[in-house]
Amino acid sequence: RRRDDGAPAPATGAEPDAPALALARRTSAGLSTTIATAEPQVFGRYTVLDRIGEGGMCDIFTAALTGPEGFQRVFVLKRLKPAIARIRAAVDQFIDEAKLGSTLVHSNIVPVFDFGKVGDGYFIAQEYIVGRNVGQILERHMERLAEPLDAATVLYIVHETLQALGYAHDKTDDAGAPLNIVHRDVSPGNVIVSRNGEVKLIDFGIVKAEGRVSQTDTGNVKGNAAYMAPEQARGLAVDRRADVFSLGLVMFRALAREPFYTGGSTAEVFYSAASGPTDEHLARIDALPEVVRPILRKALAGHPGDRYATAEEFAAAVAPHVAAGAQATLAQLMHALFGGELRSPGASGAGGTNAMSAGQRAGGSGAR
Repeated sequence: RRRDDGAPAPATGAEPDAPALALARRTSAGLSTTIATAEPQVFGRYTVLDRIGEGGMCDIFTAALTGPEGFQRVFVLKRLKPAIARIRAAVDQFIDEAKLGSTLVHSNIVPVFDFGKVGDGYFIAQEYIVGRNVGQILERHMERLAEPLDAATVLYIVHETLQALGYAHDKTDDAGAPLNIVHRDVSPGNVIVSRNGEVKLIDFGIVKAEGRVSQTDTGNVKGNAAYMAPEQARGLAVDRRADVFSLGLVMFRALAREPFYTGGSTAEVFYSAASGPTDEHLARIDALPEVVRPILRKALAGHPGDRYATAEEFAAAVAPHVAAGAQATLAQLMHALFGGELRSPGASGAGGTNAMSAGQRAGGSGAR
């Protein structure tokens, strides 16, 4: 399997079995047909507008919340697939995502607004972002201009993503105890750029944190192989420096138009990730614009102790190279690349242009 951004699908510790997945797909297809031909589907307070994608665990919809005097707000609704909802570990993971997401309140993180259960169906309601993920932006940029993103654009995107990571990494519980959050799935599909040039991190579905209901055993690898730190690919304990490495890989991908790890199969990519950067990898970094070379060499150091220790330290290295007005410049690029495709929920009808859904199709709440 491959993800929407072209990367190999990540491994998970406890994938649903084939019969369960087959049932989930049949149920999802049936629900999609029902939405198109029958009365509007309702999840609690939400009326489904359109089914816009799916992940390994969830179906993704746009849904409207309505109120008096014509009030309406559109959300992205992630609904746990009926067959997956019978698997306790999957439900626990989904609950974890909802609980954690509701506590992460930051301008560079897409928030969770609601969590509920209707019948046997669990769902999460999240902010609707009109934009595209970094993988889609790079793809369109290559189609239109035949070149990867420029260093100034990438450095701004990285800097803003680091604000999200720094906030999440430093998050504490109500008693002030560190939650030790590690995203574990920083990838092009999970970094969203809005039509206004805002950068937001999504999909905390497989996050590592204290107090989770679901747990990942040592040696049980979760994440996207193409964007893993070596210690993560080896199934070792990870901390915030693994996210630093993963964002470095996103940065490299956007600048080099090709992934850092190469291979004809997921197994080969995993092997490369577990082995860590080689001399060949370093030579490829040195072929990039001069301004990014020392930054990437440190972010992509094979040993965690040789990397930036925190997102804040990484951001401090990037900040001097972020131009004034970078957000406005990125907004102009978004409009140049996607134009009328970037429409607000009220104007887009079905909502199929929503980048939030595109990013979550790649993610799908953790297990893929």
